[in-house]
Amino acid sequence: EIMRHTLETALYPQPELSLAAAISLLAVVTGRKVTDAFGARTNCYILGLDLTGAGKDHPRLKNKEYMLHIGAQPMIGPERIGSHAGIIAHLDNQPALLCQIDEMGKFLATCKDPKKSPHLYNVTTVMMQLYSSSKSLWVSDAYADTKRTKTIDQPHLVVYGTATPDSFWSNLSSENISDGLIGRLMAFEGRGYEVEMQEPAALPIPESILEPLRWWMEFKPGGGHLGGQHPVPR
Repeated sequence: EIMRHTLETALYPQPELSLAAAISLLAVVTGRKVTDAFGARTNCYILGLDLTGAGKDHPRLKNKEYMLHIGAQPMIGPERIGSHAGIIAHLDNQPALLCQIDEMGKFLATCKDPKKSPHLYNVTTVMMQLYSSSKSLWVSDAYADTKRTKTIDQPHLVVYGTATPDSFWSNLSSENISDGLIGRLMAFEGRGYEVEMQEPAALPIPESILEPLRWWMEFKPGGGHLGGQHPVPR
């Protein structure tokens, strides 16, 4: 249903990217609320690839619209990452967070060079640690000032990044593959300029979408009085 509404309201309807965005939306609203027998959570790192001007922006914008309508504005994370400390600070304030990042290829390229961008060099490492720590406590860097060391219970970072195929693949390094970053990404490739332009439908978001999203927002599993700080996922 989310895909259908996103496609109906798009200038360039891209089914694969609409699916990718819908998964990331559901991933964040179910964050810290469900698990499986292996302890897996719904913290997804998702990548949408398509050509310039082919409709990558619309699914991201619709995600924000859905979240605003259900009162999930605190879960809308930054769209640019300035440092690994920035990610930690936002998750410390809001443990379930959706970061929608455009130009993901250029971002990875910047993260590769510790001399040019030392503040970004540790971002991918922290992202991988957070991914693996979603069912546990994650403790940040040790500082002389202990107040700067953050402890996050069940961090739930969801990333939906978009990029052009050339920009993304050309900026990957062998280190990205060997260190496990690529293994954590779900990549969806759009249809490029094969998609025909349409007149976007000016439709309100159906209540059949908003009602279950609100249900997930209100669902507080286990944990008693500490459910917000230390949830026990269903």
